[in-house]
Amino acid sequence: MLKKILPFLYPIVVFLILAFAYNSPILSGKVLVMHDTQMAGAAAKEINDYHDKTGEWSAWTNSMFGGMPAFLIKTDYPYSLMSKMAAFVSYVLPNPVNMFFFLMLGFYLFAMTSRWRLLTSSIFSIAFALGTYNLLYMEAGHVSKILALAFLPGILAGMNLIFNKKYLWGIVVTSLFIGFELYASHFQITYYFVFVGLAYFFYMFFQKNGGVEKGLMPKVILSFLAAVVIGISSHGMRFWSLKEYTPETTRGTSELSSTQTGKDGLNKDYAFGWSYGLAESLTLVVPNFMGGPSVGELGESSELSKTMSQLGVPRDNVLQIIKNVPLYFGTQPITSGPAYSGILVVFLFLLGLFLTKNKLKWYLTALLAFFLVLSWGSNAMAVNTVLFEYLPGYSKFRAVTMVLVMIHLILVWGAALCFEEIIENKPTFKELVKPVSIITGSLFLLIFVVYLNLDFSGSRDSQLLDSFRNGVGESAVASVQNALFEDRSSKIMSDIFRGFALILALCLGLYLFIKGTLNNTTFILTVGFLFFIDLFFVGKRFFNNSDYSTKFQVKNDLQPKPIDEAILQDPALHYRVLNLTTSFTQDAADSYFHKSIGGYHGAKLKRFQEVLDDKIVKDGRLNPKMLNALNTKYFIVQDNQGNPSYQLNQEALGNAWWIQDVVIAENADIEFSLLDSTNIATSAVIDKRYEKSLSQKSFTTDSSAIVKLIDYAPNTLTYETRNSNTGFLVFSEIFYRGNVDWVSYIDDQKVDHLRVDYLLRGIEVPAGSHKIKFEFRPVSIEKGKYIDLTGSLLFVALLLGAIFFEIKNRKD
Repeated sequence: MLKKILPFLYPIVVFLILAFAYNSPILSGKVLVMHDTQMAGAAAKEINDYHDKTGEWSAWTNSMFGGMPAFLIKTDYPYSLMSKMAAFVSYVLPNPVNMFFFLMLGFYLFAMTSRWRLLTSSIFSIAFALGTYNLLYMEAGHVSKILALAFLPGILAGMNLIFNKKYLWGIVVTSLFIGFELYASHFQITYYFVFVGLAYFFYMFFQKNGGVEKGLMPKVILSFLAAVVIGISSHGMRFWSLKEYTPETTRGTSELSSTQTGKDGLNKDYAFGWSYGLAESLTLVVPNFMGGPSVGELGESSELSKTMSQLGVPRDNVLQIIKNVPLYFGTQPITSGPAYSGILVVFLFLLGLFLTKNKLKWYLTALLAFFLVLSWGSNAMAVNTVLFEYLPGYSKFRAVTMVLVMIHLILVWGAALCFEEIIENKPTFKELVKPVSIITGSLFLLIFVVYLNLDFSGSRDSQLLDSFRNGVGESAVASVQNALFEDRSSKIMSDIFRGFALILALCLGLYLFIKGTLNNTTFILTVGFLFFIDLFFVGKRFFNNSDYSTKFQVKNDLQPKPIDEAILQDPALHYRVLNLTTSFTQDAADSYFHKSIGGYHGAKLKRFQEVLDDKIVKDGRLNPKMLNALNTKYFIVQDNQGNPSYQLNQEALGNAWWIQDVVIAENADIEFSLLDSTNIATSAVIDKRYEKSLSQKSFTTDSSAIVKLIDYAPNTLTYETRNSNTGFLVFSEIFYRGNVDWVSYIDDQKVDHLRVDYLLRGIEVPAGSHKIKFEFRPVSIEKGKYIDLTGSLLFVALLLGAIFFEIKNRKD
């Protein structure tokens, strides 16, 4: 038994070694500085602190954007076995070793259930992991994205088992990896995979159903349904929460007619903000075809370096400039590098169109074409506008370049099919020479035709050129620009010749193989070595040891700066901070220490975004009115010397305040508009739908009236109030699913609170002294956890059943 298993375990050991080898600084105690991971840690800081203090998890945090649900930040799923298992498996290895390893392991599992050779499965698993876009996402800290991608081949593996009549194990594996996939919570990757999964299902369906196995289909369909139900039900709490949350986010429908499109989803321009260029798609085979990263390094031998030296630029300045050169000249606003899948992988995929008898190649080719069109986004607007408007769910997602990781999956998959065909049937030289010539010639022609039509100018060039215009003079600008263009051209040509040298090496290996000089094992290892040389060293251009820092440096980054310490001296329980020295909607660092108006999140509450876009930032200027209403007590600014400083906002309205009258708005548009003209310190604007909840519209506050926050937790706020008259209180807290998830009490008696000033909460308070409490207790969490429990128990029962019948069958 052990002898049979061991050969399958050896590649896994190799994967582990390779994962650590690529990320070798980890072995010397360093850590990868991952921007998105740091932002996620800052966003979750208040939730973690609350858990450390109480042992409970809050589903709400006030650390970002004035307050928002924590469903997509950090949430505990106590009865979801899939979540517990996936969390343990995902982080048993350090970042990013875990991501690298699971990309290989996931594809390997799929490859083995596809019955490919052990060595073929191994080298293509490594090729899958080494896709440059995968590495760039690792470097950036997109952990959930990479884990979601890594778990997808496991679903395909489960599908293989089901179609091969291993129903119980097929259901177990499919449901397990569906559960793992949903744990990763990157639904854009999952969305793209649905097209892959459906295509593969229909291919297998028609392949099996077209033969003698027509009776197979009912069992297959029932098995898939069972796997999907178990996998999803183990995340009932997650899905229920997201079902309630998503319509309230920027992906939901606005109540404002000025921004309403009649359907849910993101703004189209925002969704297509990152779109791959048509010519840029050639980076799949020529990594530097669009120059590389937005900012990169050129050597001293570069034309730019030589030109600057000739213009009399001091050597120290030259060395500094060539370390930060705008290399990229494509259509994206900014990029860390290209989506390089490997010229050999693409070559084998194309060769498979000629050699592979397996009809799956046409399904993969259709998927490849579809995903390429999606990746072009705004650069293929005629098609993508139609898809954006009518393809269900597509308008929920942004950064369409993300689909390039699925393109890499398709290319590696198709290349592996071709490779297996070559090993299995060993085509003759005559059978190979024509398709190889056509593919090589076509690739060469396409690349050079597009290359000859490039203009090499980038959107960031002006930053470099202006510095020369101001320093050396106008006459130098053309020389510097030409030098930059020459360097970009040189980088492209170098990669083109490198790529065709690799193709030549592969073709030589093919020739030696079909002539019998190389046996199967030697040939597979040779091709694997070429893959490694190709992908590993291109990957190291963009994600390498320089991205690592010592643990001390990273820990030091998380220490409060003097400006933070000064603000934290404030004894008040709850107030907000706005950092004006950063892009406060793209930086969550302040959330690590403060309750911030800013933050970093892909699913902000839509109402907050609308207020931010039109009321907080008005005509390009900061408007203090809504910031005061959100109790923004401190602004972080720069002093005259450019150092961080802070300003105390004396106009902040506090945690809550009594108002004198209510202004009724007929609809959301009027409510939103009235915020400009209403003094919200004394009046509250309320939508007409809430009017029936008011006993009066004018209120009197006596001179001794008070309202004070006496207890704070992210999910529970308690106030003391006193007023001899019936009054109305406005709270500086975000209104979200009021009286459903956020519940309010006066003296422990449940009462309704209203949405006021489009964004905030308000309550009519009877005369006298009272205690008011807000609690966030989402129904989706309170009841959804029992759906998780049901799904988990079903999975355990299924797993035990599969083990029982496996043992029984082996005994028989």
